[in-house]
Amino acid sequence: MSRSVVGPTRETRQRRRFGCPGSSLASTATAAPHAGRIGLLDSPLGILHQKNFDTPLEGGPKRMTARAHQQAPKGARLYDTDVVAWANEQAQLLRSGRQDQLDIEHIAEEIEDVGKSEQRELASRASILLAHLLKWQFQPERRGASRETTIRTRRTSIERRLHRTPSLAGSLKDPDWWADAWDDALDAATRETGIADLPRTCPWSMDQVLDHAWLPSG
Repeated sequence: MSRSVVGPTRETRQRRRFGCPGSSLASTATAAPHAGRIGLLDSPLGILHQKNFDTPLEGGPKRMTARAHQQAPKGARLYDTDVVAWANEQAQLLRSGRQDQLDIEHIAEEIEDVGKSEQRELASRASILLAHLLKWQFQPERRGASRETTIRTRRTSIERRLHRTPSLAGSLKDPDWWADAWDDALDAATRETGIADLPRTCPWSMDQVLDHAWLPSG
């Protein structure tokens, strides 16, 4: 799992994989000005075709121009103004079989974002586990049953997530995914321990990190 520090930046990796600006995956995502939207982050997903938008708000998605808003189908207009009402409307249309009235584009985008949210959640759990393993190795005087239980619980939470969504297992084989998780773990462990010289790349294999019988020594 060790990898050279030369390569795409952390922000570039996150944009490539998640379609959103780089941010700490171990932290709770900070809502943008469109925080009322369900399951949407600062991402190209959840944005209509580029031609339908004018200048974006700082840190937020681009808004529909007045002309594009008038010309857009009713569902698309509602999505831009009240996403909760839009979701209820689309559910009713689906249940009543009125597929011709569905806002297909935004439905597809929301479905895609579900997968990205699952990836972010798994990355968050992995980074938290890695941070606890770092603290275990570099703070031997603070080892004890409590920390060991926390590590075991974190491993179990990852296993449960993978059991519910088996396709996420592919992320565990992605070096960039692990590098991002390690970066977040390093930030958290450095902040919590005050130790500045923690390893810049992960010294453990994926199998070791997830193995309930293994703990780092040192």
